[in-house]
Amino acid sequence: MRDRFKFLAYAPIITLSALTHQRVDKLHDLILEINENYSQRISTSDLNEAMAKALRRHQLPSMRGQVIRIYYATQYETRPPKIAIIMNKPAGLHFTYRRYLTNKLREAFNFTGTPVHFKAKKKGEK
Repeated sequence: MRDRFKFLAYAPIITLSALTHQRVDKLHDLILEINENYSQRISTSDLNEAMAKALRRHQLPSMRGQVIRIYYATQYETRPPKIAIIMNKPAGLHFTYRRYLTNKLREAFNFTGTPVHFKAKKKGEK
């Protein structure tokens, strides 16, 4: 399943039986947990603290010799969580670094079963 649906790596897999009703109660609990994760709102200060920790652990790569800076991040929407990253060169946010940030945010905040979307923006851009 994981190999075939790589784009759903964040989704938990649970085996159950409709015939014997084995683990059906676990499915209900998991659905409630995922809905809570899907709807959660993270404060800007907590989000920036987690981002700073991730940046200290692994620096942003430069773009053609130019330093890329992340000024701050904020969550602007829930269901699914959408996070705006305000930075000096939005085009310099490589998809691999985006994936790294997503994984670090999944560790810091419980985003099990929930996609996390990033939008890189310049200061003052709507």
